[in-house]
Amino acid sequence: MEKSIESIWKEGFQISNSLIAPRISNLYTRKSIDVIDRLERMFKFNIYLLAGFALLFPPVFFVLKMYTLGVGMGTLFAGFAIFTQRILKTFYTIDKGQDSYTYLKSVDSWLTNMMNKILKIYRFVYPGIFLLMVIGLYTWPLADKVMDKLLYHFPDMWLVYGYPGWLMIAEALILAFIIIFTEPIYRLDVKSLYGDIIKQMKNTLEEMEELASPESV
Repeated sequence: MEKSIESIWKEGFQISNSLIAPRISNLYTRKSIDVIDRLERMFKFNIYLLAGFALLFPPVFFVLKMYTLGVGMGTLFAGFAIFTQRILKTFYTIDKGQDSYTYLKSVDSWLTNMMNKILKIYRFVYPGIFLLMVIGLYTWPLADKVMDKLLYHFPDMWLVYGYPGWLMIAEALILAFIIIFTEPIYRLDVKSLYGDIIKQMKNTLEEMEELASPESV
């Protein structure tokens, strides 16, 4: 019995799909690998950058005779580098024996979880950096000379513990701003470093889910 045109077409499409499917699978496997490689490279770059700042800040601030700020910033960024290195180690514990979609989904969940954990720490880090800079400026040997000049030109200046009252108010307002807007600042920071990678990951997952949905078959 001869096949109808409809059955021939249907069979032809099945053969075509069987040939195309592995190619699509390989394409998204390569796209997944590219996303993971970019993410890993960015984490490593971030670690090197933090370590570089940790080594750079102390001698620079020491030259400026801002010893407290030099030690504080060097220690802080060294801690950041170590912390980020530990985060990267947890990345390597994700099961790589899964298919590309499941693995990429696991990485996406891991990244979201890590970002939320880091945010909790940065709620203290951003204000801490600002306070460290303030302390560094107040302990700067040249600060006394600057105060003497200010008092010479403005002898009736309002002082609080020997420092301008308006400066104290400005510092308090800036600190309050940093505390209130820590999350938006952190999200902007993450977007500047990982925004393109996260977007690529989300797009790849959406495309893979769309191809896997019954409507696309």
